[in-house]
Amino acid sequence: MSINRTRREALDHVEMADASLRKSVFREIGRDLACSIREGLVTDISSEIARLMEKAFKAGAELGAGPSFKINQRTSNRIMTELDVPPSPREEIPLFQVALRIGFDGNRGATVPEALFLIMQPGYRGMPSSLSRDEWLFPIRFQERGFTNKVVSPLIKLGLYHDAQELSNGWKVSYMTEWGFEFFTTGQTRVSADRKPGTSSTIEAYRGLLGNDPNAVFQSAARRVGMFDKRVLEPSGRFGIMR
Repeated sequence: MSINRTRREALDHVEMADASLRKSVFREIGRDLACSIREGLVTDISSEIARLMEKAFKAGAELGAGPSFKINQRTSNRIMTELDVPPSPREEIPLFQVALRIGFDGNRGATVPEALFLIMQPGYRGMPSSLSRDEWLFPIRFQERGFTNKVVSPLIKLGLYHDAQELSNGWKVSYMTEWGFEFFTTGQTRVSADRKPGTSSTIEAYRGLLGNDPNAVFQSAARRVGMFDKRVLEPSGRFGIMR
């Protein structure tokens, strides 16, 4: 499925029928409009917005004519793609893919399990964000600067990373779920409502990389970023537990 949607395209009724996918499509159309306004390609902004609202209204009216349609319905067994990922984390997807290529080689097996982890180093409080901000770091340390919360928080919400756990002095840690591993290695995964622990297509590779002692991997990851914490990671109740 292409992630590019422009305001000139007709609205796909299949996409409009799914509540979460519909929101993603509208967001992309909004991005296209905002970009066109910035570039001076749209001069009558109010008319353009009115046209898009009319298009959305007509699509909704056509869908609503079906007796089985419900405004909050979702498509069974829908596949989650990059279209479902908000713009900020979507732009960073190649970096997550690089991290996994460093961490896992299908021919050689698991190599650097720390690649599954992100550790947040808190910014200095009271300083402007341009000088100091929270940074989520890959322990394998290949990116120039860490990710912002705007990148990582949506990935947690989508279930691609586990809920962040508090560490000492404001530091936090999260690690990739089996669904995140599947998404970043194949480009797609199931939406959260259809997930059952241990059923992703890449579960064996994920388990092979994570290993049998995630806490040992976490301690190693923490040392790599210069952070030491003796806490044991807690099981995640939302998307399966550590094994």
